[in-house]
Amino acid sequence: MAHRQAKNSKGIYKAQLRNIQCKFLVNQHEKSLIEAESANRDTIQSEYLRDLILEAPHRTAKAQNTSGYSLMETVVTLGRRLNILTKTIHESCLRNETIVIDTSQQQILIDINQCLEFVAARANQIAVQMHDFRNIQVKFLVTPTELEEIEAKLKQKKLKLSKYMRQQITGYREEKHKSKAIEMSRQLSRLDNNINQLYSAIVTEERSHRLIIIEPQTKFAMAHLRDTINQIQEQLRPA
Repeated sequence: MAHRQAKNSKGIYKAQLRNIQCKFLVNQHEKSLIEAESANRDTIQSEYLRDLILEAPHRTAKAQNTSGYSLMETVVTLGRRLNILTKTIHESCLRNETIVIDTSQQQILIDINQCLEFVAARANQIAVQMHDFRNIQVKFLVTPTELEEIEAKLKQKKLKLSKYMRQQITGYREEKHKSKAIEMSRQLSRLDNNINQLYSAIVTEERSHRLIIIEPQTKFAMAHLRDTINQIQEQLRPA
């Protein structure tokens, strides 16, 4: 934060001037969000930014339920369901039991495929947000009184101005923002690993001429999921 000198102003009048500059860095995606929201509110950028820190203290609480992280949670949940199925199949193999993948278990693969369609649609956006450098400076002016309010709020939240403003702008915690592409790739790798294990177990049992109760399209679905995951992970990698 830097002070800008106010000419010919003294006492109470000077104390009420917006002559203190607050600034922080954003990337192009975050800059676009600022511009879009300023236009949506029909206000100038500096007014919008002041409002974020002075008048909108509850925005961060809503960050936990953003669509991006609902999608992440869905991927995690599906991964757990698939892991249970994989363990079940392996236990059947170890006990020399007939491998059975019934309708409810096939539904897991259908759900994963539907989820991956949403992930694929957002993969480029996730990757851009992850790898876009923060090299754009954003500024707004406040009064000494407003500065005191800001410093008190930041002290209470144990955050720096830059981190607080960015999480207000994006609508989710910055730590999650930074790791979003990495975490999504990690969860997809877990899915891929379980699908590979499941597929390998079925192929191995088929080659041993053991009875396997499974629909032909289920094997095709597993192969399709593996290809889809590989394509998404390619999108998430930096250029």
